[in-house]
Amino acid sequence: MSDLLCFIEYGTSDSGKTKRWEVEARSSHGGDPLALISWYAPWRRYVVYPQTGTLFDASCLLEIAMFLKKQMEARRAK
Repeated sequence: MSDLLCFIEYGTSDSGKTKRWEVEARSSHGGDPLALISWYAPWRRYVVYPQTGTLFDASCLLEIAMFLKKQMEARRAK
């Protein structure tokens, strides 16, 4: 992955069954929170809940998509 984003484990869901992560921007100003990644039961997959007013370019979106794919592969491997 690139140096644009940082994925920080944020604990688990209310049920304790799935992980959550905070997505932060890597910058000289410290990590700015951009989104939360959490399980969305109706779709049976992890999704991104962006913070209000955040912007994402193609590189950031690709990095997030790759992270989601990796987490889904890890979940299916269990």
